[in-house]
Formats: sequence, C-alpha cells, structure tokens
Amino acid sequence: MANVLRMYLCHDIATVICTPTRILPPQLELIASIFVGAFAFEVAFEEGANALWDSWNKGRQWKDIRSKYIQE
Repeated sequence: MANVLRMYLCHDIATVICTPTRILPPQLELIASIFVGAFAFEVAFEEGANALWDSWNKGRQWKDIRSKYIQE
C-alpha cells in the first residue's frame, strides 16, 4: 500500500524516491525476457542462415530451376 501511495504522491523528487511499480515479479520478468530473447534470436538466426544458404546455392535449388521443368 505504501508503494502505491508513494507512486501517486510522488510530487517532490528531492524528498521522495519514486520507484516504478512492477507488473510481474522479477523472476517472471527474467524468464519472460529469456524466452522472448531466445525466440527472437532463433528467428533472426534462421532467416540469416536461409539467406546465406540461398546466396551460396543460387541457381541450383528447385525454386530457381522450377520454371525450366514446369509450365503453368
């Protein structure tokens, strides 16, 4: 209750130290940030690896030579 009152009654920064209220407990914030970071890294790594693979194998993949064999 004191933290909530401090948040709303924090008009004089020199005398009252205002601390932001937390939405989640610190452990949950840590776990959530780890999962979000791991997911973002996995997506970025996958996209980068696919782009590198496609540039190394340009012209040798089915998506590049498909038009020679299939007519739509």
